[in-house]
Amino acid sequence: MSQNYQVFVRSIDISLTNPVVMAMYPDTRPVDPTIHGQGMSVYTLPMEAIQQPSAATGLMPVLVDNWQSMVPVATMGALRTENTFPLSAQIESLHQTIEGILKYGTDLSRWPREVRQNKANFDELWKYFDEINERVKAYVASPTHDLSSDKAWPNPPSK
Repeated sequence: MSQNYQVFVRSIDISLTNPVVMAMYPDTRPVDPTIHGQGMSVYTLPMEAIQQPSAATGLMPVLVDNWQSMVPVATMGALRTENTFPLSAQIESLHQTIEGILKYGTDLSRWPREVRQNKANFDELWKYFDEINERVKAYVASPTHDLSSDKAWPNPPSK
């Protein structure tokens, strides 16, 4: 199995057949998606999607002709979910919901206001989680052009 990389490409170059790779990092390394400034699209791609520098590429790494077919859509969705609703928060949500049910029963109207509000906040995050998963399914069936664009994904709930 190939190592995946976080690949930074200028957003205006996405429509090109072989956009220049401005920067790349192993996907195991946390990298701020804004580190290279505005106007960058960030993709998670396998090494096979990156053509190494040569005289033909202007001595810069570029993406191969069919790179868009190599974008792991589920990974792109999972990164968005993790940035908004990390696994630790998901587990905390489930824990609090179970605790609420055990203490107050299944009738939410009997739950204290603060506990109900916490659940409502987590419910908004779960709704976003579901929307991301639905979008992943849609993009697997019919890929969109720029999966790194915020416009391609549901808006996260406001904090």
